[in-house]
Amino acid sequence: MRRRGLVTAAATVLTAAAALGTVALVAQAQSTGIIPPPIACLPAPLHLQPGVAHPGDEVVLSSDAAACRLPYPPAHTYEVVLQHREVRTPPQRVEVAADGRFQAHIIVPSTFPLGDAVVSVTGSPYDDFEDGASCAGYWKPLVVE
Repeated sequence: MRRRGLVTAAATVLTAAAALGTVALVAQAQSTGIIPPPIACLPAPLHLQPGVAHPGDEVVLSSDAAACRLPYPPAHTYEVVLQHREVRTPPQRVEVAADGRFQAHIIVPSTFPLGDAVVSVTGSPYDDFEDGASCAGYWKPLVVE
């Protein structure tokens, strides 16, 4: 019985050591860029006011501070685009605060098509999905009447 307990204890110690070694190797690989670090923090959800607009109207897209620390450098910017199918407005650059807050004032062009559109944001951690199949994105719907 005593021998079985020693074998179990030794196996537990070896398993824990192997797990710690694996964690250390992964951390080292992430710090050197061999393995990209996981996204630990994402921006707060977007707000769009109003959700229905007419050509010529202004809508305001904004986001509150993130619940965690974003890895943004000073003067980080997003690009904001209003899109309806193939029709896109030119990208509008918007400065993002270190905590992730921003506000963009968007004018719906007078020639913009009516119907369902989206206001999309690029330049956030949502863009970092490299699998090509991800449907991740940072956007809000807008109805243009």
